[in-house]
Amino acid sequence: MPRRLRPTSALRNVLRGEASGGLILMASAALALAIANSGWSGVYFSVLKTYVATACLNGDIRLRVT
Repeated sequence: MPRRLRPTSALRNVLRGEASGGLILMASAALALAIANSGWSGVYFSVLKTYVATACLNGDIRLRVT
């Protein structure tokens, strides 16, 4: 009888493959398009205008999420 994989093991096996990065990118782009064109578009665009800041090496780094 073949050994049955746990869901986390199956996910790890998929993510180890070379194509997994492209699949994740395509899925996230499709999700972003769907949200941007839905009733949640106001929230989506307000998140895009959010600043992310961190202090690193005695300096201040500000990143705009756009």
